Amino acid sequence: MKKASTFFANSKGDLHTSSKAYVYAVKQRLFETPERALNRAYSAALLIQSLERESLQRRRAASPVNHNRAIEISLQANLKQLLGLIKLRLREFRFSHLVLGYQNSNYRERMELIEQHVEKLKLIDEVLDRYTPKQNFSSILSLFQQQKTHSNTIADMNI
Repeated sequence: MKKASTFFANSKGDLHTSSKAYVYAVKQRLFETPERALNRAYSAALLIQSLERESLQRRRAASPVNHNRAIEISLQANLKQLLGLIKLRLREFRFSHLVLGYQNSNYRERMELIEQHVEKLKLIDEVLDRYTPKQNFSSILSLFQQQKTHSNTIADMNI
């Protein structure tokens, strides 16, 4: 039978190791939030584009009127849900990016990431503009374009 002090010493080490791993996992998840949120918004925008293409193809094909009406109602419900998801994920992206910024210290990797974000935000803006013209989400995009310009200016000064 193990002594109590040995058991607690081993448990303490295991507890320390497991808590350290847990904290590391939480930290990684937190730092991945901006990218994850943007990717989810981007995926929803791509899905909306796909739904738009399908709807257009369906309209071109001759179908019974009742069938088209049911499909349109379903499409509208899906669009509403996806647009809400995009807006939520953009808010999450904006907030987490504001708090965390870019964790990458490598200039080249940071610039590549900014370029990827700008491209995704452009597509998201295009989709949102078709359905919510009164709201301007391009402010997020302009933030990244300004940040990229600022970073390029700093890089030019360092060369």
